[in-house]
Amino acid sequence: DPPTGCGEGPWGAIEALSGDIYVDAAYLGEAPDGTREHPFPTLAQALEVVEAGGRVALAAGDYADGVALTQ
Repeated sequence: DPPTGCGEGPWGAIEALSGDIYVDAAYLGEAPDGTREHPFPTLAQALEVVEAGGRVALAAGDYADGVALTQ
């Protein structure tokens, strides 16, 4: 938590960077694609598409899927 706090909403105060992949376990909308507007509901989906050196932004919530990070 930075000194100014995390901010409001699912993504808080993080600056959007090109190539960011977003994940929100509570997302129930159609066509999740990893954008802020249509985040993936699972971390595993995000890890399949994030580029090397890229960033995955997680909304607050409970994530039931387990993930093994190898890099």
